Amino acid sequence: MAKQSARRSVRISSPKRKYGEYLTKRVTLECYDAMAEAMKIGRPYQKILDPPPPDPRVAHSPKE
Repeated sequence: MAKQSARRSVRISSPKRKYGEYLTKRVTLECYDAMAEAMKIGRPYQKILDPPPPDPRVAHSPKE
């Protein structure tokens, strides 16, 4: 069991060691800050999807 937990902790901490941060955490906090700012100044929040969502006219019909 000790070997598994040691390997797991190395794998989990690797991005932080390599880049100095967790990208997911930074992006999540940036989005949260942008949403809070949009609410504060009263404008709609602009999502940062990459790639952007497709045009709804080309989507499949919803299943019933």
